[in-house]
Amino acid sequence: MVASKNYFINLDKLRSIAFFLVFWQHSLSKFQINADIFSDLDIFDRFLNRIIFTGGIGVHLFFVLSGFLITYLLCLERNKNFEINITFFYLRRALRIWPLYYLIIFLGTILLPEISNNFYFNGNFYCHFLFLNNFDIVKSPVGIAWSVAIEEQFYVLWPIIFIVSKNKLKLVSILLLVLSFCFTYSNNDFSELYYHSFYNIKYLMAGCLFGLLYHEKNMILEKILESKLFKLHWIVLLIIIFFTIPTLISGFYLLCEILLITMIGLLIVFLVESSNKQNGFLAKTGKYTYGLYLYHPFVILGTKTCFDKVGFNYIDSCLVYALLIILSFLMTYFIAYYSYNYFEKYFLKMKNKYSLVNK
Repeated sequence: MVASKNYFINLDKLRSIAFFLVFWQHSLSKFQINADIFSDLDIFDRFLNRIIFTGGIGVHLFFVLSGFLITYLLCLERNKNFEINITFFYLRRALRIWPLYYLIIFLGTILLPEISNNFYFNGNFYCHFLFLNNFDIVKSPVGIAWSVAIEEQFYVLWPIIFIVSKNKLKLVSILLLVLSFCFTYSNNDFSELYYHSFYNIKYLMAGCLFGLLYHEKNMILEKILESKLFKLHWIVLLIIIFFTIPTLISGFYLLCEILLITMIGLLIVFLVESSNKQNGFLAKTGKYTYGLYLYHPFVILGTKTCFDKVGFNYIDSCLVYALLIILSFLMTYFIAYYSYNYFEKYFLKMKNKYSLVNK
């Protein structure tokens, strides 16, 4: 296990998969059963609903990935420079996150609601402007940015914790992970906590912990990587199992979530260790996932609005609904591609000036 690289093409592939899991749920909203009656459904209906409700695991994948990469890169920077330039860290994150985020906030809270009532915004603008929108969830396309807010909160606090904790960082990560689990399971109604920062910190901390273990070439992690019995396809299968079981059998939520997070962390490490020379659609799409993630609710709603105006009945026709999904994806990809290459890239080039780790 060699921990020396700081860019991994295979993680772009995982980002693409995470986005598709989110897009799958949002595009199939027609078929979603209200989560409030989830426990009253029979096993088969709950299983089908679980297949549709994949957005959660997609977001959790993004969180674990962020925790892993940020921690790993901070470790590389400290090894190289013997310190962390926290100002440069904040500048890098701001140049990556803020331009597109604030464009989306402008579109979703000011511009589009003036153009069409379908894009209404009924939330607190200041919460969204200050990255506190996970405490002000709204039923509008701009609501998708709640997870970006949690990541931004993490980016603000984690480098400070990283610097202050020094050699006790693993202990701090485990402590925050445990406290997040305690917070999660202190309330039986997960829907009330789902968007809370401390509910989601366990996914970020799991990523941080795997980032630390991978960087220090942890012996146990190395043995798992070298094991012939514990290969990538088994990891993927176990993720699917631990994602599905709580739906079918109640009482195993905590155990399955712990195992699910562990499998996601191992999946990331397996992909990091795998060959990064392969290219393809998923790898290329990974570069655009930030835009794909933030734009797609606007595009889906916009496509539905257009279909309504021309009289395409997507509610009663699966064929028309399939067309709606395909067009929504193609338009989202088109917008995200041009957004990345002609808007975000300008700021990314500026971001490179503040990178203290050689590419």
